[in-house]
Amino acid sequence: MPDPWFSISARGTDAAEVLIFGDTGEDYGSGQSVTARDLVEALRPLAGRPLTVRINSHGGSVADGLAIYNALRAHKAPVTAVVEGLAASIASMIAMAAGHVRMAENAHLMIHAPWHSLSGNATAFEAAAQNLRRWADSMAGAYARGRFTREQAGALLADGENHWFTAAEALAAGLIDEIVEPQLLAARLSVPARFTPPSYGDCTMPENQSQHSPSGDEAVRAAVLRAESERRQEVRAVFSRFEQHEGIPALRDAAVDDHAVTVAVARERLLTHLGAQAQPIAGGAVVSYEYDSPVMDRDLLEAASDGLLMRGGLKVLNASPMARSLQHRTLADIAELALSRRGISARGMDRAGLIKAAMTGSDFPLLLSNTAGKSLRQTYAEEAGTHAIWTGEIEVANFKQQTRVAIGEAPALDEVPEAGEYTSGHRTEAAENYAIKTFGRAMGITRQALINDDLGALVGQPAAFARSARRLEADLVYGRLQSAATMNDGLPLFHADHGNLAASGAALSLDSLAAARAAMRRQKGLDADGLEQHIDPAPRYLIVPVSLETKAEQLLSSLVTPTTASDASTSWMRALTVVADPRLDEISITAWYLGADPRRVDGIARVYLAGQERPYLEEDSEFIRDVLSIKCRLDYGVAALDWRGLYRNPGA
Repeated sequence: MPDPWFSISARGTDAAEVLIFGDTGEDYGSGQSVTARDLVEALRPLAGRPLTVRINSHGGSVADGLAIYNALRAHKAPVTAVVEGLAASIASMIAMAAGHVRMAENAHLMIHAPWHSLSGNATAFEAAAQNLRRWADSMAGAYARGRFTREQAGALLADGENHWFTAAEALAAGLIDEIVEPQLLAARLSVPARFTPPSYGDCTMPENQSQHSPSGDEAVRAAVLRAESERRQEVRAVFSRFEQHEGIPALRDAAVDDHAVTVAVARERLLTHLGAQAQPIAGGAVVSYEYDSPVMDRDLLEAASDGLLMRGGLKVLNASPMARSLQHRTLADIAELALSRRGISARGMDRAGLIKAAMTGSDFPLLLSNTAGKSLRQTYAEEAGTHAIWTGEIEVANFKQQTRVAIGEAPALDEVPEAGEYTSGHRTEAAENYAIKTFGRAMGITRQALINDDLGALVGQPAAFARSARRLEADLVYGRLQSAATMNDGLPLFHADHGNLAASGAALSLDSLAAARAAMRRQKGLDADGLEQHIDPAPRYLIVPVSLETKAEQLLSSLVTPTTASDASTSWMRALTVVADPRLDEISITAWYLGADPRRVDGIARVYLAGQERPYLEEDSEFIRDVLSIKCRLDYGVAALDWRGLYRNPGA
């Protein structure tokens, strides 16, 4: 059985018949297009034979259409074109290649200007417009036949309108040479939906928008053809994500060609086939599928995600150049774009149909996940929180109890006499234990939310998850700072024996800060060879409740900029960074702290699971509930590692 979209059959040794019953250009898996390459190759053995070219097509790629036109014009024998049902867009120009053009009495011919599927900046659009004018000029000469002049054709190709001709109108205009009786063949062939551009930059013809409505038998036939085209598309979508599995392509083709196979029947056949290939594991059948790499290229995926984020209210730094052109497109528009990248036409689909087809037959779920992930990561980075300023950061490989070894200071250097030996020293160690835990929450992006173009679920909720993760981090950090939990030596983080707790509370002042600084600088390292050594952990941060924030800022800003030796004694205070957080007010509105640079002395550290994004976003499509579930997870812990890097004053 010949391919219904394109075939060539020879009649003995004298004549051959060419059927162009599909769109021009690459089909990208749809199986419904006619490429110039395939047609020209098929014509080579027919050189010298008369051709009858039967056309029933919406058009498609201008480049392929021109190539087909030129190939037919170059054919050495007579060429006759017969418009069986429809020759629209570039397909009408292909008909003009014939020396004699016939048209069925109830067929239609349509001429209009080429278009470009580009999205980009102003320069790109200007270049595209220039190219389109060149294409239109090339096409105008093809329509100049009989009484129809090049000027008339140029006008039709420049005004942006669709110009429809019945057979009688085309004959009167000189576009065709003869009207023939309606062909039964045309009535029973499925005309596919308009070819969808496979990528930005491909020059095609715009979607046909009829300016007159068919009636009677024509309307019935159009409805039947439309329904069949939609059925074929939906059946292909059922199999699209499993085509790498053995036997699936043949199963798909059989289902597509069988008019009795509905989408439900196609799903049943797919599941039966996959189930037969599954191997039982632990008493149950478990099947794992690895999908092919996405058809949607990375640049377009990033651009669509950035556009959705911007429309959702997020400021996107270093946005993709194409993002602006996609910013105002709805989720349904993006779904249609994703389908087109799979070679699936969305012609005739409403919003619900677009979303349904895109969720099962394209990279649309990947795009949604990518957008939600970007929202999560960007918001998390922007919401750093005060806790990240003065704490350290470490990573661990697992969830087991961890031990952080605090290495003692190096032993003192001994005098070495001439030709004497160097003696060995050792470093003492202390350790603090800690572990991380998993925190998380899930949400669902429903089919209704996607149809309603609700970006709150896609962009807003992941951003809220990110802020929640930062709040959790801060809660645990400040909770540990104010906790009475003991360290490895059995004492709390702040204790007189640790030398990091003021004997009596004092309000913030030059004197109380100076006393706190002195206490911190007197801290000694662990015994090394029986000797204590000063490590001098100079304070870097002044950590206060928000009740003291203004007072702390006033105190530090009021200190005189050192100009003399006597003024230099306050320069260290001016270098302090004020960190204020309301969580401290919940325990005390008077207590304040000094913290050392965590790169020099460990104090409190934030602990994360190595190799994991912070936080991590995971998604899963739920077939039963029409929901794309998104799970936010943070593997996190807080560890108090060394009391010498912190100092507390209860205040007054």
